[in-house]
Amino acid sequence: MRFNSQKAFPKPVLRPYSDDYISSDLQFIPEPYYDENTDEITFQFQFVTSAHELLERIERHEAAFVVIVSCRDTFLREPLYSHDSSFSESFPAGWFRGKVTIEAYIIAKKLLTDYKSTDINAEFGPGPFIYESGEVMALDEHKEFTFEREVMKPIQTILDLVMEDELQNNEWNIRFEQDNLQIAVSPNVKQLIDTARNNRKNVAIFLNSIYFSAIMEAVNVIKYSNEYEDFKWCRVVRQKCANEGISIDNEFSYNVTQKLLKQPFGLLKTHV
Repeated sequence: MRFNSQKAFPKPVLRPYSDDYISSDLQFIPEPYYDENTDEITFQFQFVTSAHELLERIERHEAAFVVIVSCRDTFLREPLYSHDSSFSESFPAGWFRGKVTIEAYIIAKKLLTDYKSTDINAEFGPGPFIYESGEVMALDEHKEFTFEREVMKPIQTILDLVMEDELQNNEWNIRFEQDNLQIAVSPNVKQLIDTARNNRKNVAIFLNSIYFSAIMEAVNVIKYSNEYEDFKWCRVVRQKCANEGISIDNEFSYNVTQKLLKQPFGLLKTHV
């Protein structure tokens, strides 16, 4: 059952754009991560709700958080159940292609004959309310992601480091006219980076300097021009922002870049 803001229920169901509950709400946050080593996609799911009566039923295993992960192109439809508001699940990357939809619910696990909440709209009466096993007690809007392996990899994989003999000393430029962004550097800088970037400490420095600058410039180009829309690097940046709820148009470019690089200052703290 997909989210439909116009759907009416015969009993209270906590959901967006509804006044079944006066002040309570439910927020569902899915975050996908791709692991190149295992070729798996791991989802971290988080439910946040202020409806204490629902949480009490979940703690007593009378209700549960439910997530349904589905992919039309691969015919995947996987239901997941949990009594923890935060949980994760891993899938082979090959199970996903194209658009993936994630639905989020709280359902009754058994017949409930005595459910009450002081936050339920008085139009439903004083209760108690009866929920059959499997009936929906709460739901959030479904979330959609588009999966391509390039999109799931770290954003810095859209960068290629190339040497240009014409550049002098420590000069470097960015080239946008290829599928990957090209960071063109002088011969001495290319030698320096090739020697240094196998060390995690040095990678942390690069992420906060030349890589950060290149990604931020790419974000700026996307914000103010549509000239490079057909190149892979542009599609990857746009889709990563869409998957992670980042607004290119409404956020400063440096903030977008920090989120795309997963707050790279944290690596400095760890390795430097």
